[in-house]
Amino acid sequence: MKKSTIILSFFFLVVINTHAQKIIENPEKPLSKTAGRVLDLKEVLRIRDGLGFFFSDPMGLKVDHNGCIYVRESRNLYQFSPEGVFQKNLYKKGEGPGEMNNNLGEILLRDKDIVLWSSNMNKLIRIDYQQQLIEDIRPKQTYYNLLGYFEGKYYLTKGRFPKRDGKSGIKQQGMRLFTENSQGQINDTSLDFPIQISINYGDRAISSMTISRIQSFQDNGKEVYLFHTPEYLIKVLDLEKIEVVRSFRRKYQRIEYEQKSERLPRYQNDVYWILLSRDKIWVVTSTFQQKKGLLVDVFSLEGQYLDNFYLPILGAKRNDFIYAPMTFADGHLFVIERGEDELFSVVKYSLPIR
Repeated sequence: MKKSTIILSFFFLVVINTHAQKIIENPEKPLSKTAGRVLDLKEVLRIRDGLGFFFSDPMGLKVDHNGCIYVRESRNLYQFSPEGVFQKNLYKKGEGPGEMNNNLGEILLRDKDIVLWSSNMNKLIRIDYQQQLIEDIRPKQTYYNLLGYFEGKYYLTKGRFPKRDGKSGIKQQGMRLFTENSQGQINDTSLDFPIQISINYGDRAISSMTISRIQSFQDNGKEVYLFHTPEYLIKVLDLEKIEVVRSFRRKYQRIEYEQKSERLPRYQNDVYWILLSRDKIWVVTSTFQQKKGLLVDVFSLEGQYLDNFYLPILGAKRNDFIYAPMTFADGHLFVIERGEDELFSVVKYSLPIR
């Protein structure tokens, strides 16, 4: 193992070469002298339940190049105009071409098309922005989730359940990355992004619960930013090279679960969400303060820890778990918020930073 240390002001990097992968280590504190401040969010737009739609289980939020807003649910994909007017539901229920019957997973908004994925149906659909069907594919293998799409290939992970040893506890579940195209040609990339799960061996059945998860972000290009471990670690996957070209993290004070359970580990997942803010990476952490909100770390695209601040979304964390799906577009932050009445709304905020 070869290590090199570069000292720049009080910032330092430790680059570890392991299997051609660079891991960039950052200190606990960022470069910015104003780190730790609370951002002054200004509400610009709020979308609540209305005619033609009802938010039941919103899980994802994206904005396309025209400013249209998309809210993903398990059985809905709502499209709204930039002004927040409901336009249509892109989810077609059924078994036929361009249709799904359950569990809409990740969606990818690209320049000219939209990719939809359902793990329950093991189905990929690609449509244009006029909702015309381009592709409807049933992959030959059963996959867990969609990480990206590049040059005619879908990048999907396939789960590998831990060996059944009869012992309950916290274990790793492998997530092997494959590519598959519309002709069914499959490539095993040999890359693995394991997640943490809890397994319980009962008298009659085995049950499992996902603890960590894979969450990724692709911004039209060939790179995917993702995390999958309970510990703080962001990876950058180059889809063209099929290689993790860099990884980065920072020293992080882990947060314990307040509600103890044999099925949960001691610590919460360090990272909740990841998104791109132009030429910066936002990492939403599990650190939450009642009067400040969620702590967000800011990194350069190269993995240098630049800044942090609190997003005052004060209802984002309940009973150890964070809920605030978000995205960044055209200098604005979009967040799905859950009110005290348990109703959901999509909120667009202007930001004091660019």
